Amino acid sequence: CLFTSFRYIGSSGYALQEKQEPIITPLILCIILVIWMGYRPVHIAFGDTVNYAAGYRRLVPGITEMDWSKEWIWDWITVTCKSLNLSVQAYFTVAEAGYILSALWAIKKFMPTNPMLGILFVISSLMFFQFGVNGVRNGLACHLIFLAMAFAFEDKYFPSIITCLIAFGIHRSVALPVAAFVTGYFFKDK
Repeated sequence: CLFTSFRYIGSSGYALQEKQEPIITPLILCIILVIWMGYRPVHIAFGDTVNYAAGYRRLVPGITEMDWSKEWIWDWITVTCKSLNLSVQAYFTVAEAGYILSALWAIKKFMPTNPMLGILFVISSLMFFQFGVNGVRNGLACHLIFLAMAFAFEDKYFPSIITCLIAFGIHRSVALPVAAFVTGYFFKDK
């Protein structure tokens, strides 16, 4: 973050801000973060990681029934990972890939010329690591809402609605930001 900040501060005028940067550098950074956060140890220091790991280990594919009345998409992801015989760390890596790469996708839509600066804002936020390792489902769902907002601001309403429904199927707590977003977007002063 400091290196990039100093690059922008030291640039003449707005030369770096206006220059189209390739997506490869932030993508590599995000892949490193996905692997690092996904293959974290199962330890109480990471909060709910222990609970998610215990539930995943207890799951028996074909015998354990999914609860379709709750966060059924999260349950489907979990059952699918278990059916593929993935380790707990691989399961967490799948969740981290959704969490981090959906944020990068949204950043690329919001800041098309400068995705590196945008992803640095996201990963340096106070709760980024905490949502990624403790509130795994909540973090994933919230980043999907972030992506849904990016779709909506491009007037792509169908992908936005589908992404919101997927996020709601992962963690129901996103109902509040979805309601706030819909209210703010459709009932704004024109």
